[in-house]
Amino acid sequence: RRVLFRSYRRKSYTEQFEYLEARFDLSLKKFTNWTKFVECGQRRNIITHCNGIVSDQYLTVCLSNGYSNDKLPKSGEKIKITPKYLNESCELLLEVGLKLGQTIWRKTIPTELELADEHLNLLLYDSLLSKHWSRSLMIGKFALDQHKISNDVYKKMFTVNYCIALKESGNLDLATKELNKIDWSSSSDDFKLAEAVLLDKSKEAAQFMLKIGKNGNRVNELAYHTWPLFMHFRETPEFLKTYKKIYKHSFSVKLQEEVASIHTESKLEESTKQA
Repeated sequence: RRVLFRSYRRKSYTEQFEYLEARFDLSLKKFTNWTKFVECGQRRNIITHCNGIVSDQYLTVCLSNGYSNDKLPKSGEKIKITPKYLNESCELLLEVGLKLGQTIWRKTIPTELELADEHLNLLLYDSLLSKHWSRSLMIGKFALDQHKISNDVYKKMFTVNYCIALKESGNLDLATKELNKIDWSSSSDDFKLAEAVLLDKSKEAAQFMLKIGKNGNRVNELAYHTWPLFMHFRETPEFLKTYKKIYKHSFSVKLQEEVASIHTESKLEESTKQA
């Protein structure tokens, strides 16, 4: 096994993907950024082994994988890694690793489909928390493009979180189109609340808050403070009034308590380090 692994690692990224495609009977190279990934790997090679001098092999491999000739440097030219290119490459590697891992996971262990969905939704949620909208769009679209999703709840969770990213990226029309693909009328009040918030129906959203009460299936007091879904809704009079009616204290008071708690924890951690 070690010999096989070493042999596999010596292959180019393109050859590695071709091996995995044959091994698992999958199409792994059919995603938008495949050509960029190939170029990134080839650029790594010439910087590591050729001092950044563009080789004919670099050009041949990039062109054979669909990279546009007018976007490539000339043979013999010296190229560098700019901060912009480095950041884009890091995001690209994250995308490739996520899609490759998820695809093989779903194919080889179909009994763990729900676990794969849970993992995917957690990554999507974390990217929303960090306000990394482009990454959230990538993960959200990939999630909804899956041939199989474990259950209706995860499909709706993917949709809601993807639409948050769409809306924050200025694609409200596309977010509305995605929301309209689902019949929310048969959903729990938590999802009806999410739809109303995404469509900026503040009065309707406040009514669903009252119906849900202190704890819904997915919405509770903590969710109102942390879920990016409520990022703008939290600033509306409808939300503030309804929140106070439900929890018997104002949102700002609870927020101050949370900030004070974080500050205290930070001080304790600092004093522990010093000790």
